Amino acid sequence: MFEPDYRVVTFDYVGSGRSDRSAYDPVRYGTLEGYASDLCDVLAALQLEQCVFVGASISGMIGMLAAGREPARVAALVMVGTSPRYIDAPDYRGGFSASDIAGSLELMHDNFIGWASDMATTAIKEPDIARELEQGICALWPHHARQFVEVAFNIDLRASLPRCTQPVLVVQSTHDDIVSDEAAVYLAQHLPRGTLRYLSGAGHCPQLTRPNELGRLIGDYLASMPEHVK
Repeated sequence: MFEPDYRVVTFDYVGSGRSDRSAYDPVRYGTLEGYASDLCDVLAALQLEQCVFVGASISGMIGMLAAGREPARVAALVMVGTSPRYIDAPDYRGGFSASDIAGSLELMHDNFIGWASDMATTAIKEPDIARELEQGICALWPHHARQFVEVAFNIDLRASLPRCTQPVLVVQSTHDDIVSDEAAVYLAQHLPRGTLRYLSGAGHCPQLTRPNELGRLIGDYLASMPEHVK
C-alpha cells in the first residue's frame, strides 16, 4: 500500500528467509550489533538517505542501533511490538523471568518443532495465521534460530533509548503476550521523540493479523513526516 508514494525495501536477516547460509558467523551475530551492521550495509549499498525504518519485534531495536550509527540515513523509525528488555527487573516489567527464557531455550534445543508451535500460538491467537507463522519459524535454521532467540530475549537496551535522536512511532497491540504493555509504555516514554499508538486485539504480529489497520496507522504517521522522507 506504500509503493505509490515511497520506495519500499525489504530484506532477510542472515539466518532467515533466503539469506546466504554461508554468511552466518556465530561471533558476529552473538549480539544485535551484528544485525545492525548488516542493516547499515544495506542502507549504504542502496545509497538510502532520510528513510523510515519499520521493524517488527526485536527488529525495532536493531533499527534503533543502526539509526544511531547512520543518523543521516534514517530519518524516523516505526517499532511494532518492540521491547527494550524482555526480562523483569526490580523497577521494570518485561513480561518474562530469567527462568522463562531458559526454559524456552531448553525446549528449542530438545524439540524445535514443538517450540515453534508454542511460539506461534503465543504470538497469534487466530489458528490459521498461527499455522502460517509456525511454518515460517520451522523453515529457520534451528541452531541459528536458537542463538538469535537467546540474544534477543536477553537484551537490555533501556540505557540506549535516550540517545535515539529520530522520531519513533511505537505500535503496541492489545493481547500481545510477548511484549508487555508496560514495556511498550516504557519504550515510548524513554525515547526522546517517541509516540505510542495502540492496535486493538492484534497480538504480537499485527503485520499478519491486522495488516490494513497497521498500514493505516503507519500511513498516518508517515503523512506527518517532512516531504523529503520517502
